[in-house]
Amino acid sequence: MDWAFPSSRTVVSSDTDDVLLRRVGALTHVDDPDRIQAYRELLKTKEPVDNGVNRLYASMLYYSFWPSEGPGLEQGIEMIRSRPRVVEEILRLLEFLHIESRVNPQPLPGSLGMTPLRSHSRYSREELLAGLGLGTLDKGSPGSIREGVKWLPSMRTDALMVTLKKSEADYSPTTMYRDFAINQDAFHWESQSTTSSASPTGRRYIEHEALGTSVVLFVRRAKTGDIGTEPYTCLGTVRFDHSTGSRPMQIVWKLDREMPVELFLAAKAAA
Repeated sequence: MDWAFPSSRTVVSSDTDDVLLRRVGALTHVDDPDRIQAYRELLKTKEPVDNGVNRLYASMLYYSFWPSEGPGLEQGIEMIRSRPRVVEEILRLLEFLHIESRVNPQPLPGSLGMTPLRSHSRYSREELLAGLGLGTLDKGSPGSIREGVKWLPSMRTDALMVTLKKSEADYSPTTMYRDFAINQDAFHWESQSTTSSASPTGRRYIEHEALGTSVVLFVRRAKTGDIGTEPYTCLGTVRFDHSTGSRPMQIVWKLDREMPVELFLAAKAAA
């Protein structure tokens, strides 16, 4: 659902509160201390959203509430800040998530270290795309992306978003890709059915290290889980190992950081 609001001058405060409060549940997967602290600071300060990493964090928070259409980044953050009930509810949730967090997140290597994303942390599709600059550094809206791949030019990064357990109700025959773990540091991934090994996209996958581009792998068990839409776990950057076939390409990626054991077992079972 898109959370597009009329002008704040025409919205009854309690109605806006209720709509925003219903969307707070979109943050229940947040699990890394840096993001929790950044969201807290964004909510507590009156300072405008700056142009550094905080802007990417602000974008991640904003698109969690307005995935596709909304009032705009600065106005959206101000709208949330201006609602004491909403801020209190988010801060209470963040405090609980901070206490419960058991992940060991690490910054992504190289130039991606400037992003808010952390390996082994969980993200909604909107958060991970916003964290890689979609909606701020690159034009577009994270909520409008439905494919499992996205090239982010400003970050010179390919984001690969994998759902292990695919339902025929949610995926067409051409998108039932064979994605699974080979071991904890190798992952078999199938490209889109239209991608050939000789295409610009296929060559970028194969030659990404020589070209100076990055590939980041995000994996989730299924489309929906216990808390609704299941978030993706960021497995971090991966390197091309080898490929076979074309339209689609069968690629084996080598992970720069071993995937968590629990997720590895689920990803291996997908084979």
